[in-house]
Amino acid sequence: MKKIIQLISLTFLLSGSFQLKAQKEYYSTQEEVIEAAYLTLDRWIESGELRENIEHRLERNTGETKMSGTYVLDITLRHKGEVVSVNVVESNAAIKLQNYMKDYIKLLKFPFKMPKNKRYKFRYEFKF
Repeated sequence: MKKIIQLISLTFLLSGSFQLKAQKEYYSTQEEVIEAAYLTLDRWIESGELRENIEHRLERNTGETKMSGTYVLDITLRHKGEVVSVNVVESNAAIKLQNYMKDYIKLLKFPFKMPKNKRYKFRYEFKF
């Protein structure tokens, strides 16, 4: 009986230690980072996740319910997929919505890593 308990304990211990945490992809060149950022944003937009989250927060904070218009943004990323800066280059939406969009994008975290002490800037067009 004692050996069975030890065997069960050992099994649980080993099964927990072999579970690997999902590693983020690592991109070392500017082209890889920008391509990964575009693909991530495209995936978030196609799934509707990005728009849904933006509209939910927009309604909660301002009372407006719909994001509309086109937003061309310059987005700068650093080390762990963090958004460092967002600048509105062009938009046909109200200033209030532009600022809200900019602030929301700054909260995002991309699911990849890149070299430390490097920043990569790219331009992306959002259409709602």
